[in-house]
Amino acid sequence: MKANSLKELKTELQNKEKSEIIELCLKLTKNNKNNKELLSFLLFDINNINLFVENSKSTIESSLREISINQYLAKKTLRKTLKETRKLIRFAEKPTVEIELLLHFIEAAHDSGLNLNKSAVINNIIDNQFKKINTTILKLHEDLQFDYQQKVEALLNKTKFFKPQYFDF
Repeated sequence: MKANSLKELKTELQNKEKSEIIELCLKLTKNNKNNKELLSFLLFDINNINLFVENSKSTIESSLREISINQYLAKKTLRKTLKETRKLIRFAEKPTVEIELLLHFIEAAHDSGLNLNKSAVINNIIDNQFKKINTTILKLHEDLQFDYQQKVEALLNKTKFFKPQYFDF
């Protein structure tokens, strides 16, 4: 089945009645868990983004609190938590939220007692998050850049993770 363009979908939705649109939204949420979570975010959390960030941070912490010492299981748990974090970042669509959640992900991974430098895979996961943070920081206003660069420096010092070459500060 071929999907229609956004413009076609928008014009078709404008021609529908309110009750039909509600029915379509409910069908979408029954079909896919991600659609349900996105609709919940758009209806309840978009107006209070700070509360959303705090709830997301607690979700990350609870996921990483149960991390295994076994390297294989630890990698799986990190990837699963990172996948969930990326989904939350996609919902918010704000660079500051992305930076906050990724920094918290790295900090929670460190606080879980996992040695981030022991495994090359885990090291690469964390390093890639630092790259994403750096890329996003460069898109922000200078004042925000300075604030987040200080947060990154503090996190690098706390985790004793080597300072990547791609950081300009």
